[in-house]
Amino acid sequence: MTITNRIRRAMATSPVLRKLLPRRRPPVPVVAPQACPYPHAVFAYYSDLHDTDNTTAREHACLFTLAARGRGNIFELGTYIGKSTCVMASAIHSNSGRLLYTIDLFSRGRGDTVSREKHLFQSRSQYDIVTKSIADLSLADRVRIITGCTWDAASSVPGSESATLLFIDASHHYEDVQRDIVAYIPHVACGGYVAFHDYICSWGPGVRQAWDEFLASRGDFR
Repeated sequence: MTITNRIRRAMATSPVLRKLLPRRRPPVPVVAPQACPYPHAVFAYYSDLHDTDNTTAREHACLFTLAARGRGNIFELGTYIGKSTCVMASAIHSNSGRLLYTIDLFSRGRGDTVSREKHLFQSRSQYDIVTKSIADLSLADRVRIITGCTWDAASSVPGSESATLLFIDASHHYEDVQRDIVAYIPHVACGGYVAFHDYICSWGPGVRQAWDEFLASRGDFR
């Protein structure tokens, strides 16, 4: 029997009728999923390395949030020195079965004098920096590193619709971004996220042009 709020209030005013009211069930507590610790350790670690990564703290916070929301794998195209890699990997719970695949040519060797972080490459290669950072931050069980051209490596990652986050931050040339989009979009699950770095930047319109053209050709992305 359904008792309206008006009848319930009237019955509640009578000591006799009050006993006839069905007991309300206590509200079910909303138990939040196990909280992912915000990656302060990652920022502190890279601060000690004196990195000059041009991904902002706000952008990293956004990547962390998107990584924590998903249940599938994460694909990162373009690793550089691994800061974004570690930020997103830190949002993955251990033993969840989820993995972050990060793909890069890792072409910056020891003694590199061109890169922004050239001070880091005096004694270590790009690959060495990334692997040490992942190990030092205890994220090795959640990250898989693939060396190679991003679009060529698409065949080396799990198949169709296995990713809930795709982060593209590799080559910013228009044709290269196009290739990355075509190669990896089929891997993104329905409801997943696609994120780009430098969508708006002074380096050129390659990222923005490639993605805008893709969106215009598809009706299933927004």
